[in-house]
Amino acid sequence: MKKWRDDNWKAAGFSGRLSAIQINEQDMKEFTLKGHEYIELNNLLKAMNFVASGGEANMFIVSGEVEVNGETELRKRKKLRAGDKVLFNGEEIVIR
Repeated sequence: MKKWRDDNWKAAGFSGRLSAIQINEQDMKEFTLKGHEYIELNNLLKAMNFVASGGEANMFIVSGEVEVNGETELRKRKKLRAGDKVLFNGEEIVIR
């Protein structure tokens, strides 16, 4: 399991350690919420290093390039909770 340092989370807009990212054998990525109820969609894309900035994340979201649970999601701050699945640029992320 790949663990991020605290400064990675701070750069993604979080005040402390939120999660660990795990990559399993099927190339599906997992984002684990620890001590938090949800993560906003644009913050997830930043935390996973899929985008360089929040503005870039918002651009991809509003242009319809992100799916949540099999449906195109246009809300930048969509709250993702455990069990949600996000598809972006061919990568699937499961929220745990």
